[in-house]
Amino acid sequence: MFADIAAQEREAMLDANCLRPEEMPIKKFFSEEDLISMRREYADNAIQIGRKNEVLKKLKQEVDAHNKPLVDQNTYLINNIRTGYVEANQQVYLFDDQENGMMNYYDNQGEMVYSRRLMPHEKQTRIPA
Repeated sequence: MFADIAAQEREAMLDANCLRPEEMPIKKFFSEEDLISMRREYADNAIQIGRKNEVLKKLKQEVDAHNKPLVDQNTYLINNIRTGYVEANQQVYLFDDQENGMMNYYDNQGEMVYSRRLMPHEKQTRIPA
């Protein structure tokens, strides 16, 4: 409608001659040149995203390699904090307490680290002279 009138005046003519103006969604199809341009831009964006993702992947590997020993150490520390002790194999010295019927274990510092009842074969059945 009003195709022979210039674009600036056409909108004014349409507005002046219509029953009422109203807004609604309409489809505006792209030209083949616009589609080619959008495809090219899409491909360029995809390439840039791919490159940045490669950089991110390398950085993440570096950060993970740096953080792994710290995470392992924190796991060890939190277990120690939670339990309040650490277990280690070391030489202990057993002393029997026949009077109380106990076997006492001492570490190399002379501190008692464990105690249990004497087993039947550890009990002294006769009194030494």
